[in-house]
Amino acid sequence: MNIDHKLSHGLFNLARSHWIGRHLAILAGTHIVWLMLGVLLAATAWNKETLTFTVDRYTLLLLVFLLPAWGVTMLLSKFVNRERPFEELKQKPLIAPFVRTASFPSAHATFAFSMAAMCSLFFPSILPYMLGAALIVALGRVAAGLHFFSDIIVGALVGFGVTPYAMAIIMVALGYD
Repeated sequence: MNIDHKLSHGLFNLARSHWIGRHLAILAGTHIVWLMLGVLLAATAWNKETLTFTVDRYTLLLLVFLLPAWGVTMLLSKFVNRERPFEELKQKPLIAPFVRTASFPSAHATFAFSMAAMCSLFFPSILPYMLGAALIVALGRVAAGLHFFSDIIVGALVGFGVTPYAMAIIMVALGYD
């Protein structure tokens, strides 16, 4: 067993060993990514002049900006087809995946770091918070037994690496400045 697997299994077993660890892993691995999306959509929809939320085409474009990184993640997942840590250990994960996909790379890490990448371009003042939240999401996925550390690292690289380029291409293709 390599160091990646040993560290990942160690964090999973640590989270499983106490009720606080289990609940923190579940919170981090499932709910924080939705909070991140809500913050990003709210930041985009907030109208400073009228002090109201207005959903417009820029708000909806944020959802489109997530698709290229997700597509790269799904392609890598199909090619690598790595077994998840809980399957390797023949144990029950802390979070039951609702869709059967391979472990590598982590789509949650991809989405979380993709949203952080969007913040780096549109809302740099909240970037440190979004990066922190993305890291918590990624570590929560390892602690829940769903991913290895290498899964979240590659997911983070895909999300933070693909999204800015995809955003630029999409904006130019749609005629935005």
